[in-house]
Amino acid sequence: MQQELFNDQSKGKCLNNLLDVGPNKPLGYLPLEVMSNLCQVDYLKVAQYLQKKGIEVRIWDESFCNVGSGALYAYDTDSLQALLNKNSQTLIEAHWPTQVDPFVICVATVTALFPSRLYEVVAEAFADDELVQYSQNTRMGQEACYAPPLEDVLV
Repeated sequence: MQQELFNDQSKGKCLNNLLDVGPNKPLGYLPLEVMSNLCQVDYLKVAQYLQKKGIEVRIWDESFCNVGSGALYAYDTDSLQALLNKNSQTLIEAHWPTQVDPFVICVATVTALFPSRLYEVVAEAFADDELVQYSQNTRMGQEACYAPPLEDVLV
């Protein structure tokens, strides 16, 4: 009996950004080149494995997405839609979609400006709490550093 090339214990093969996708990590991706060269796995087999677990998969080449070698994106539809619903106002204000499939396309093709609430929504989709916090701190620092023009202060 042949053993699976990857499974939930395959963290050592650098696939955790994809294998962790689920209720607590709505979205993940890996560049195709990283999967082939560093992880030494066939990205099509990884895609099939994720799909069997109920995870949606999109594979785009470098002509479509912002990743030089192309990338495999994986997402949990329910948890990602819940996150988008929770942040719909931010997405609408930024002119980003509030539905899962178009959102994933935007993530793959458009760079959210840093720091911004939109950037934090994207980072939250990837379950990257450090980037969420860094963006929030940076935004708060910018707001705290605002000073009115000197002529407005000196009356």
